[in-house]
Amino acid sequence: MENYNAINITLDLFSLVITVMIGIYLISRRNDSKENRYFLWICIWNLLFIIGDLSDWCCNGLARSWYPIALHIGQFLYYSVLTPFLYTMMKYVSEYLSVFRRVPRIYMRITCLLAGL
Repeated sequence: MENYNAINITLDLFSLVITVMIGIYLISRRNDSKENRYFLWICIWNLLFIIGDLSDWCCNGLARSWYPIALHIGQFLYYSVLTPFLYTMMKYVSEYLSVFRRVPRIYMRITCLLAGL
């Protein structure tokens, strides 16, 4: 079982590095389009997802006094980021598709409803 933890921690760290590299690239381009801003926010939410997931793989089932606190904070972070991530992702997709055709507002309303649930 410990091998699975090590594999998942390694994959999370790799994802963290890739996300940071994409974020640095987006910031360095200084292209202030809405698409780029939304994608940068997607990277930020993804970083928070990864940090929350890392706390689960690093602290779950271990017996240090501060591990349960880190685990609860990480789980809270992981699940609380889901709503803004979904909203930002839909804004990004809408912005991207609006170049090709008009995107009906009902899609954003449905996204807000589902994210709120």
